[in-house]
Amino acid sequence: MIIGLTGGTHADLDLGMLLTKRAGIIATNLRARPLEEKAQIIARVRELVWPLVAAGSVTVPVDRTFAVEQAQAAHEYFDSGQHRGKVLLTFSDAQ
Repeated sequence: MIIGLTGGTHADLDLGMLLTKRAGIIATNLRARPLEEKAQIIARVRELVWPLVAAGSVTVPVDRTFAVEQAQAAHEYFDSGQHRGKVLLTFSDAQ
């Protein structure tokens, strides 16, 4: 499932793996959809997806973590396109 294109419009894809897994590609965006439809999608995600995330069945790949004081470096790393997963900012416990 592809939602959005923050990494650009081109990607490498192993078609052999896609075929052996009998998988498919679905792409969409939410921007042009009416607000009511977006609200329904959000409600379904809360109902069906968040419980899987909370249970650890669905995970989000984290590429790299930066302290909030390194926000500029995090943005530069993100903009470089080198990341393969989320780039996170963390706060110290003292804040």
